[in-house]
Amino acid sequence: EQRLTTLLYAILNVVVFLIGFVSNLNGGFRGSWAYPFAKGGGYSMDLNFAMLVLPTLKSLQTAMRRVSSSREWIPIDDPISFHVTVAGFIVLGALVHVAGHAVHMYEIQAAPLLQLDPLELWALSDEE
Repeated sequence: EQRLTTLLYAILNVVVFLIGFVSNLNGGFRGSWAYPFAKGGGYSMDLNFAMLVLPTLKSLQTAMRRVSSSREWIPIDDPISFHVTVAGFIVLGALVHVAGHAVHMYEIQAAPLLQLDPLELWALSDEE
């Protein structure tokens, strides 16, 4: 039963990632695919951090214990296992998020200058 719950939670993470990815398809620098990946990872981290707080809500725990069938598919009596599972999804989302932003920043840095300075008004050195 707990594997089914983890599978459903993984599917929820993929759906949330896709929502973040698709809603930011045209938002990156010059149509970069790295930006939507970073946003999708950020959306999934938002979901997972919100889920991490749920076991601390005593009223929610009490309501879940009253529903007898919920004990079979939600690990409400083992908060450590719940936190470890959600933490794994947070790590995965963070890796995608950081990697997406790193690739996006590299693409911005490697792009040609958008505006030249023919009169050298900005007086930038080679290091800048």
